[in-house]
Amino acid sequence: MTPETLIVIPSRLDSTRIKRKPLQLIHGKPMIVWVADRVANFNLLPYVVATDSNEIYDVCTRHNHPCTLTSATCSSGTDRVFEVSTMPQYVNYSLYINVQGDEPLVLKSSIKSVYSSLLENQDCFVQLLSKKTVTSNNTSEVKAVLNEHLEILYCSRALIPFAKSEPESYQISVISGLYGYSRDTLKKFYNSTPGPLEHLEGIEQLRCIENHITIKGLFGENIERSVDTPQDLQFMRNLPLTMFHNSSVSCSDV
Repeated sequence: MTPETLIVIPSRLDSTRIKRKPLQLIHGKPMIVWVADRVANFNLLPYVVATDSNEIYDVCTRHNHPCTLTSATCSSGTDRVFEVSTMPQYVNYSLYINVQGDEPLVLKSSIKSVYSSLLENQDCFVQLLSKKTVTSNNTSEVKAVLNEHLEILYCSRALIPFAKSEPESYQISVISGLYGYSRDTLKKFYNSTPGPLEHLEGIEQLRCIENHITIKGLFGENIERSVDTPQDLQFMRNLPLTMFHNSSVSCSDV
């Protein structure tokens, strides 16, 4: 991996479903620290936590993770990554990988997959996806519909695509918490106007769709569960501690 790529871990303190989510403890350690620990231990690329919270900043720096304060007005994680890209110490990076701060089991292979795709698709918003068999709708998961070129046509919290024949189960594409973009694509995203679909669904990828920015999807071998709901948080707390220290073991292996 080349030094011109920076991993940014955006983390905001407020959350609609879990109060003070980044600072919630998992095996005695704040979730944001688990994310940063894993990224650091991968030893792939330089990284920084980007937050609007002095509390998160203090926690990360106490655990020896680089952290920077960003504006509280950022409307999405990607807006926060863009703000990092304008800081003097980070302007020399040409590629940015966004690892969301609620991915305490992020896999090294996932970051490498996003990086490889980003090198080939620098004019796109690169999005890691998983395939899941779904029998009921989970609105905390963002579903995506793709064309034959793996470009995302639309994404929603609703169960899409609609199945007219109502099968018992089928596989859908689910957006994960790992994205990638070049500096130019990041700037284009930031300078685009959030549209009614982004406001309606609360999904930042819809800004791309509404402003003609191509989203290139890729499927990872294993996509770990993110922490979107109180049930997700409890799931993480019930996992053995070894899961968080071993970067090659996924939940499906337990």
